[in-house]
Amino acid sequence: MLNKTFTCIIPARGGSKRIPNKNIRDICGKPLVAWTIDTAFESMIFQSIWVNSDDELILNVAANHGAFTYKRPPELATDESSTECVIMEQLEVMNNPTDYVMVLQPTSPTRTVESVLWVAMDYVNSKDKNLLATVNTDGKRNGSIFIASWKYMLNTKKWKDESTWLYPCIDIDTEDDWKEAECLLKTRES
Repeated sequence: MLNKTFTCIIPARGGSKRIPNKNIRDICGKPLVAWTIDTAFESMIFQSIWVNSDDELILNVAANHGAFTYKRPPELATDESSTECVIMEQLEVMNNPTDYVMVLQPTSPTRTVESVLWVAMDYVNSKDKNLLATVNTDGKRNGSIFIASWKYMLNTKKWKDESTWLYPCIDIDTEDDWKEAECLLKTRES
């Protein structure tokens, strides 16, 4: 299907203020971060799937679900730390580049395998090789999926000149978001 190689990075910081232990909290029978790990594995396009975190509990859950783990430095584990900086730091120390890097936020458990595959295919077949980010119908990033070439990310050192791909998805930031995602996941499971 795709004759390119992909790395998946799932940035999952500990210390959520609005929803304590959000990334390891159970939602519909498994920890939040596990939904994203499982989707990545089920897509069958990744050479490696990494969970990047400062939190040992998150890293243990990730390892138990088959992901590689990367412990981020403390200075990249603050409320002010951007996902962009976290990903760049990991890419700079990894020595096994693939053609593309896909970032899947763990706070989007309703993301589907099909959406991961569609974004990957659209990006690989596109002439525009800047960063592609998924957005909701209002045009705002939802954090579900980011993709770029490994080379682009390391050369630019930042996420800019992005293209967007419309993919409405729940991004869990509040208890209301949590309830909405839980309801959708229960509907899919039945």
